[in-house]
Amino acid sequence: KGALRQLDEVWAEVKILEKLQHPNIVQLVQTTWDFNSNPKRFDIILELVSGGSLQTMMKRFGPFNEKIT
Repeated sequence: KGALRQLDEVWAEVKILEKLQHPNIVQLVQTTWDFNSNPKRFDIILELVSGGSLQTMMKRFGPFNEKIT
């Protein structure tokens, strides 16, 4: 994929995250970009969620059943 297409895909994800408001979804806090820097930067800042990653929880407890998810 070309760099512009990848940027378009990331931007589409950001637009979706901006609209999502749910207690079980990590919230988008801010986006920043600096296309004049070298390398170019595009930062996505998400809310802090303590307790580890989903991967860590699955390693500890195994796959989640449908009732939990």
